[in-house]
Amino acid sequence: QFPEAAAARVAAIFPGQRLYASSTWGDYLAYRFPTGRVVFIYGPSGGFTTSSATTYATIHFIEPGWEAAVRNEGIRVAIVDDRSQEAGALHELGWGVECFDSSSGALVMTAPGAGAPSTPSTTLTVPPTGVAAC
Repeated sequence: QFPEAAAARVAAIFPGQRLYASSTWGDYLAYRFPTGRVVFIYGPSGGFTTSSATTYATIHFIEPGWEAAVRNEGIRVAIVDDRSQEAGALHELGWGVECFDSSSGALVMTAPGAGAPSTPSTTLTVPPTGVAAC
């Protein structure tokens, strides 16, 4: 299942922003957003530089320096699987859940605003409690 509702929400609320998503959904999201947005990685790995692939792997596998990679890449919006390691890690950094796409299990997550606490205020549950549907 593709994150159709999550993609529609991101298109409406976060136009033109760089987007992190698992490579599993990257092709679909690149198709949905052919212009006006940068999807971090998609398609066969041969289409990306070694640097891009390394940065993606660092974030995806939550390797040392992943937080800096997210910041350095200017990523403030993510569409991630609700049970993924990225969802838990971003939540621990204080990222909030904007909405939940129940048909795909996708969360739209956003970075905390300037001056906002960088720690979670609630526990991330699956499905997320009190979060609107996408």
